[in-house]
Amino acid sequence: MQEALEKVREYIKNREWDRYLVILPTSELRDYFISELLADEIAGMLYPGIYTFDSFVQEVLHRENVKMPLIGGIERHELMRKICPAKTYGVVEDILSAIAEIKKTGLSPEKWQALKEDEELCGLNLFFVLYERYNDELKKRGLNDSEDRYYKVLELLTGGQVSLLDNLEYFYASWFFDPTGIEEKVLKKVGEKVPAKSLFIERIEEKDFKLDDGAGCIFPGGERAKAFPDVTVFSARDREEEVRGAVKLIKEHLAGGGRIEDIVLVCRHPDSYAPVLRRIFDKAGLPLTREVKKPLLSNLLINDILKLFKMRASQGEEGLLSHPADLNPASSRPDDRTDDISLLLQEISPLLAMGDTCYLPEKLGLIPQSGTYGEIAEGLKTFLKELPLVDNILNLPEELDLKERFSLAGRDLRALDKLEEILEQMAKAGEEEEKTSLSFFISRLETYLGGITYTFAPADFKGIKVLDPSDIRGLSFPVVIMLGLNEGVFPIKPESNWVIPDKERQILKAKYGLYLPAARDIYEREKVLFKAALNAAREKLYLLYSLYDEEGEEMLPSLFLNYIRKLYPGGVKEEQVIPWLSYAEDLSLVSPFYPGETAEYLRERGLPEEIVDAVSRGKVFAPCDHFTSDGALKAINSKYQDFTFAVTSLDSYIKCPLQYFFASELALKEKEEAKDAISPLSRGTLLHKILCSFFTWWKGEGYRQLKESEVETWIYNELEKEAIPSPLHPVLWEMEKEKLHEQLVDFILNEMERGELRPEYMEWSFRLELAGKEKGVMKISGAIDRIDSLEEEGKKVYAVYDYKNSTGSLPGKGDIFAYLASLQLPLYIMAVNEKLGGEVKGAGYIGLKEGKVDKFFPCEGWKGRILNSSNKKGELSAADWEDWLSRARDMAFALKDNLQKGYFPPQPHSAWENVCEYCAFASICFYR
Repeated sequence: MQEALEKVREYIKNREWDRYLVILPTSELRDYFISELLADEIAGMLYPGIYTFDSFVQEVLHRENVKMPLIGGIERHELMRKICPAKTYGVVEDILSAIAEIKKTGLSPEKWQALKEDEELCGLNLFFVLYERYNDELKKRGLNDSEDRYYKVLELLTGGQVSLLDNLEYFYASWFFDPTGIEEKVLKKVGEKVPAKSLFIERIEEKDFKLDDGAGCIFPGGERAKAFPDVTVFSARDREEEVRGAVKLIKEHLAGGGRIEDIVLVCRHPDSYAPVLRRIFDKAGLPLTREVKKPLLSNLLINDILKLFKMRASQGEEGLLSHPADLNPASSRPDDRTDDISLLLQEISPLLAMGDTCYLPEKLGLIPQSGTYGEIAEGLKTFLKELPLVDNILNLPEELDLKERFSLAGRDLRALDKLEEILEQMAKAGEEEEKTSLSFFISRLETYLGGITYTFAPADFKGIKVLDPSDIRGLSFPVVIMLGLNEGVFPIKPESNWVIPDKERQILKAKYGLYLPAARDIYEREKVLFKAALNAAREKLYLLYSLYDEEGEEMLPSLFLNYIRKLYPGGVKEEQVIPWLSYAEDLSLVSPFYPGETAEYLRERGLPEEIVDAVSRGKVFAPCDHFTSDGALKAINSKYQDFTFAVTSLDSYIKCPLQYFFASELALKEKEEAKDAISPLSRGTLLHKILCSFFTWWKGEGYRQLKESEVETWIYNELEKEAIPSPLHPVLWEMEKEKLHEQLVDFILNEMERGELRPEYMEWSFRLELAGKEKGVMKISGAIDRIDSLEEEGKKVYAVYDYKNSTGSLPGKGDIFAYLASLQLPLYIMAVNEKLGGEVKGAGYIGLKEGKVDKFFPCEGWKGRILNSSNKKGELSAADWEDWLSRARDMAFALKDNLQKGYFPPQPHSAWENVCEYCAFASICFYR
């Protein structure tokens, strides 16, 4: 790449912008290539001779004025549904995916005919028929797949009809991992135009890029050769804690004098990490590289183009121009119309200047005063092409900083592309309409533009890049942080497309040279991408993986981590992400241990000795600012000494101690406002009440089989008994009752058919005395929404449920089990075991909105019997079950200690979503 940079640098210095061509596989590598040129402060115009493969194809078609309308994703799917005997979404998508794969091979008509006649491929007969029907339909509609553009460019290159290459002397393309057949053909055809001077890509395959060969670079001894970085592997609770761990590592790097630009985050599917990355990084005050989105009408160039359009619309029959002041009422001009165009050009962007402005009236004449939408749109597009817009955009004043010029050019080019795209859409939308005036068309265009946005990268924005492994090839950074190193995530689970099975793929490769990756090839490519990400790290490499997924199910670390241990002979450090970053303040919520045990816990994990020492002396539980006086501390200690803790209040404290303080100690309440709908609290209370009544009644009926009509009538009568909730309007209440009726009937019908256990106790209240190891007794009270039971061998077996309006905001199963983000279920289990006898074999939540059991914890052998499920995933062994209850008991006592010591930090628990967003006390909380 260094040689290519030197070559291009010389061409730019000599203003020979049409003599070089660079094609790179990713936009990130293209940006890097350009940034290396910018670093040298090269003066002159920035010519777009540096492309990704797709942008090169688009530029060729644009230069040759080839119009190839592309079929949209939805339209593509619907087209295949019409010609495919199978109608399911997945089948249709698999067939379309196979069609795209075939097209990417660069298949010639001769080879296609041979495939159809090959007896070894007779199993693909139906696919061959669908392939041809699909292409025929595209032709009938005048549409194309994106792959069809590549064939058109190959045709143009073969016929020597590509003006972009007329003066080409130098061509460079690199870092393509296994380019598709059509990509390779296009690149080679370009290379033939400059055979003596072209640097052409050689296919990079797994054999050149082994993970277990101990090589520190892709090309040993080449320009990418480097020393091994320091490698650390981190395990984290879940994806959110992975990101929090990354935040901690970044802050440590910055505190040591590092720069934001030194760091890159890599994950196999960046979009899946985007929400949690944005939320946690914004809260931590760390910037992520992102583009700016603005209204299209905020772009000055677009506004000035509209002024020219309006000038043409305001011309009279004789072609006289209106005064520029008419186009801008805020301006004031003398009543002299001798040089209207010159006056207008004083107001508009210099990007529209044409040197000798006397040619402008002639160019404006290309725009028709009336016509169909298509005719007017075509005239406007022709007018724009006649202006030297692109040249002027790329040749900005040299007094501007070069990087700023590059950013401004990119911004205006994107805006111009968006305008042309909208004109194209308007032309299609109005094809069948009668003629209209230019004025009316422009007014509609301006209205349309008002709702359109475009994106661009600001020149001065610096943030941490988030890249897919395929985007990092060819780049390097001092610090690389890789997230999501779990099996099934990275590497992705290789699955072959049943439409073209692996056996047929091998035949296609062996007999016809058509490379369609089989399942094994997909895995090998994942290894190549992983090594590319490793290769990008110059100094430090951090690899993070999760122990649990979002549903609380265990996840396996990636097998790639085993390759890492072999690859780096210096050894790999193995660490654990501590769930909270501020050790001393957060420890009371992290650990269920007492100070002495906690100190050992932290020492094993390598925390600073001063923190370990503070913990061992109990100083970690220092009172917060709310209780600084001895009198206040004594009073609160006395209050909680013999206090009866509600189960829900303990969960409230875990969720956010400060929120608990505002509600419980200060007794603050959210101001109630009149609403035109029933509140979530009132709705939940009503649902609880009716469900309690129904299941109590059904129990009295001996759990007999009920008809749907009986359930509907019973629920209807119960709702009719309810008074209209104030201040709800009677009409709105009737509408609300219909929704409640439907929700309750559906839920109850499902519940009556689920599992072997039956509801026995509804709204069951209890008082429990927990015995601590060394801390005496802790009194706890609560009310369990429903307890189902089954008598087996003379002994009762129970399942415990808590109703929630929705389970979406609850912590995940992994948070509840491993990190005790909620004590509700384990405390309920302890209460039932002690007070009712028998044994609880399962506990979970029921989401009333979702109408199903969620986040359910079954004992081994009981999931199927309780949930009527054949899937045993998530069952807890007897040892895990007892360990969960034991840790919950210890955590309850730890929380009691915190409360007695006046510990109420502004510390929302990361496992509870939207704690701050929906907090009633946000306006007075200094955490926000």
